[in-house]
Amino acid sequence: MMIKKAFLAILIFSFFAFFGTVVLAQSENLEAVSVATESGSEIFTKERETERIRELRTLYRDQVEVYRNSEKAFTIAKTNYQQVQTLSALEEAVKATQTVMMDRSRVLVTYLELVDAVLTETNGVELDLKNQSHTELFGLINAIKIHQENIVISKDRQAMAFLADEFEPISVSYQSAVYKALSLIRIGKIQEVHDKAQIIETDIIAEHESQQVSDARTSKRERAYEEIERNFEEITAGLVTLNELFLFARREGFSRGFYENILEDLSPVFAQISRSLDHLEELITL
Repeated sequence: MMIKKAFLAILIFSFFAFFGTVVLAQSENLEAVSVATESGSEIFTKERETERIRELRTLYRDQVEVYRNSEKAFTIAKTNYQQVQTLSALEEAVKATQTVMMDRSRVLVTYLELVDAVLTETNGVELDLKNQSHTELFGLINAIKIHQENIVISKDRQAMAFLADEFEPISVSYQSAVYKALSLIRIGKIQEVHDKAQIIETDIIAEHESQQVSDARTSKRERAYEEIERNFEEITAGLVTLNELFLFARREGFSRGFYENILEDLSPVFAQISRSLDHLEELITL
């Protein structure tokens, strides 16, 4: 029974570590980078953090800082050119544009890799959905890397304008793929904890059945089983609804609004599974 207590304690800790406080960092102007910086902290959890996730997390944070600095330099250079309209100011603006575009693309690639790494470590996601998301994320990584190559060879104002237009469809696809993956991670984590909680309950009941206890204690246990089962049924129903919403979004497209709705719909499921974990803790002592 001590092993089950320890395992349950770890499960509870990991659950609240993942769904704990979210500190949002917001980027200015560029929506694709905004998606990355706003969502980044949501997947920066210590639970099941691999060496690759740690490395990507550190790299991502460093690159975001570099991007913010180059974005400020770009704004200054653009404003200066608009005011003085000299060739040298134009040259500085073009260089600043090239730098900020390259820094932006680095942030986006690293964030896609980070999202994919966390998704890989989320066990509650169906394998086919995980593979689909993986393919989409790395398709975008390749598209952004091609965009990076074009940035390197672009040297004038017209080329920069072309690159800005070229990036628009990438940005749209980026947001869809990221919000889809983040939704899978959120739903998958709930599913993973729910699955483990059910296993723990089964083990506790099996151990209880091997014990000789008073009728009064048996009645307490049976009432606890019934309450936990009711919670599990509500969790399962909530997960079914969330998965139905996810399937609908696959047809309609994934957006920020969809992701925010998923987070809102997860709240009652979160409350139910939190209650179930509390009940399991109590059940061990009965």
